[in-house]
Amino acid sequence: MVRNPLNNWLSSSSPDLDNLLHVPFDYQPRAEDECVVYCLWMVIHYFKNKHPNKDIRTETNSLSPDEIANEMTIVKGGWKPDQDELTLVSAKTGTLRFHLNYWQSGSPKPLFERVTEHVDAGRPVIPFVNGSQLRQGKRDNDGIHAVVASGYGENSSGTDVIAFHDPWGFPEDIKARPKLEDAWDPMFNQIVTVTLSSKGEKIEGEDP
Repeated sequence: MVRNPLNNWLSSSSPDLDNLLHVPFDYQPRAEDECVVYCLWMVIHYFKNKHPNKDIRTETNSLSPDEIANEMTIVKGGWKPDQDELTLVSAKTGTLRFHLNYWQSGSPKPLFERVTEHVDAGRPVIPFVNGSQLRQGKRDNDGIHAVVASGYGENSSGTDVIAFHDPWGFPEDIKARPKLEDAWDPMFNQIVTVTLSSKGEKIEGEDP
């Protein structure tokens, strides 16, 4: 297993992780409504302040949670998923494109595989989960909740684990892969991914 120096800021009881992005954390002040706003803020904050490429940090625009929320339809129980709203938020960042992904018949890839692909590429992801299933091990009809997946690895038993920020108040939480995958949005497997915009790709690419 490759040791990542970013693991040093985790508690000593945390498992060694194969990869961990240093994504900043923040709490959502209204627990039932604005989880996705604060998850988007965390991801933007990562690219603006923590991304290893200095030019990406410089060119990414910082947005406040209020500026993000102004572009989104927040209803009782959470955000009403809408790609057009994510596109508006993306445009304000200058360098990022947020993508809403979902599958009516189930994702062709497990959540763990999607997390590893994106984290290895330097991009956190925002999966939607059933909060009761995640925290209490039983599924209630209480809607879905957004979290930010930022790392992965194995625990001492050899079980795959995923590291994520939960804006309900659990920074850099680590759960076994089966537990998080069982909680992943049971109806549509919704997940928000992020890529670089054409401007961001130009910064990263070899062309001037």
